Amino acid sequence: MNDKETMNIILARLLDKDDENRRLRKEISQLQEEAKSCNAKIQKQMKDTLDELKKMRRDYRDMASKFSKAIESNSQKDKTISEMGQIIESLREEIAKFADKS
Repeated sequence: MNDKETMNIILARLLDKDDENRRLRKEISQLQEEAKSCNAKIQKQMKDTLDELKKMRRDYRDMASKFSKAIESNSQKDKTISEMGQIIESLREEIAKFADKS
């Protein structure tokens, strides 16, 4: 083999490697774009999820507040009913005393 043929073989191999490098760079660029796109989608989903969690937290606080007020109101009603029962019992006793006097 002469020098010219050797040079042509080396040059052909270099061109093949250069083509492979270009192809790999293009592939890397495409993968980077896909990664950016996926990251953007993930960030949006995370933001949406965080917003939903914040909304759920507000709703939970509202429900807890309403529940607390309902329990307080129910407790007040129970207290009022108990007091009314005592008043009724006192009235019955007074009526019984009055009826005995008559």
